Amino acid sequence: MTGLSGCANFAHVVARPLSKWDEVGRRIADARSTAKLTQAELARAVGIDRTAIAKAEGGKRGLNALELAQVAVALRRPIEWFLSESPPSVISRRADRHDVHDAMDSSVDSFARDVELLVEIDALHSVPSPPAAVPETLDAAEALAADVRKRLECPEGPILNLAAMTERLGLYVTSEELGPDTADGAYVALEAAGATVINGSQDAGRRRFTLSHELGHHIVADEYSTDWHLESSHDDRERLMNAFAVHLLMPRQSVLRDWSSLSGDDEPRTAAIQLAVMYRVSWSAACAHLRNIDAIDGAGAAALIAAPPTRADLLELGLFVVEELAPPTVSPEFAKAVLRAYRGGKLASTRVVELLRGTVSREELPNVDTVPIDALRGDVQEWT
Repeated sequence: MTGLSGCANFAHVVARPLSKWDEVGRRIADARSTAKLTQAELARAVGIDRTAIAKAEGGKRGLNALELAQVAVALRRPIEWFLSESPPSVISRRADRHDVHDAMDSSVDSFARDVELLVEIDALHSVPSPPAAVPETLDAAEALAADVRKRLECPEGPILNLAAMTERLGLYVTSEELGPDTADGAYVALEAAGATVINGSQDAGRRRFTLSHELGHHIVADEYSTDWHLESSHDDRERLMNAFAVHLLMPRQSVLRDWSSLSGDDEPRTAAIQLAVMYRVSWSAACAHLRNIDAIDGAGAAALIAAPPTRADLLELGLFVVEELAPPTVSPEFAKAVLRAYRGGKLASTRVVELLRGTVSREELPNVDTVPIDALRGDVQEWT
C-alpha cells in the first residue's frame, strides 16, 4: 500500500485503499470511540504506550503490521477496515448524519464491505432489479408493497422468513445487538446489491418492521437511507416507507379476511393478538394497521394499544412469538456464500467467523483439506 511501508498486504482488501497514515489514524480513532475505549485502554490491549496510540491517531506515527493487527483485534474490526475507505454510499450516509462514531454507522460500513468482498471474490451473485418509482401517496405505497409481494410470489398471508425474501431482491441483512441509543436500522446501496443492518436490540416485531422499511429504500434505489428511530421521523419519504413496510407485512385483504374469520368484530382484542403473532408484527403496529384499514375505529385502536397482550394471553391462546432476526443473524444466502468461499479456499477460517458475525465458532467450521496461500493472506503478515 502506497505510503504505508511496514504494513502487511492483505488479500481481498476492498478497493479505495487509504494512502496516508493520518487517514488510518482517523479510522483508529473512530473505531476506538465506537468501542468506548480510551487511548490508554487501547494501548494496554495492544501492548504499547498511550502516546503511541495518540500519535497514530494524529497521523504522526505509523504502526507495524503486528501492532495494526492487535489494534484490529482489540477494536473487533477486520484489518482491511483500517486500510481502505468505506463504500461511497456509506460515506454519503455518514456525512448526512453527522455522527461518524455511531454504532450503527460502523456496523453498516462493515457489513457493506463484507457484501462487496463476497461479490468481488465471486462467492455472492446478485442481479439488481430495475428500481421502482418512489411512492408519493399512501395508496402508492400500498400498491408498491403489493407489487413486491407479487415479485416474491407471496401475494397474500404472512411472510415467515423475511430475511430470505429480501435476499431474493438483492438485499442482504445482518441483525446485531447495538443497544437502544442508535438507529433502528440502516441501508446502503452497493453496485451489485444492497446491505442493511438491523438493530437487534428491538423486539421481534420491530426488527421485521425495520427490515421491511429498509427493503422499501432498496426497492426504490435510494443511494442511502438515514433512518433514526422510525416512529419519530417526520420526513414524508420515511412516512411512506413506513406505510410500504406495514402493507408488505400485513396486506389489507388478507388481514381483513383473517380478522373476519377470527371474529374480530366480536372479540377484537383476542383477534388482534392472534393477528400480531400470525403476521409477526409488534402489538402497536398491528393495532395501528387495523385502524388504518378500517377494521376498527380510533377508539377501538386506543383501547387495544392500552391493553397489550401478556404472556398468559399467549399461553391461553396457544401462541408463541417467533424471534425472527434475533441477534446475531446473517441472512441465509449471505451465510451460504461465506461457507462456499471457505470451502473453495478463498477465505481463511478467522475471516469466515468474522463474516458470519459470531453465529458459528471456528471449531464448528467444516474441515477443508487444502487451503491455497491466497486465502491465508488475511491472517499472515507480508513484510515489505
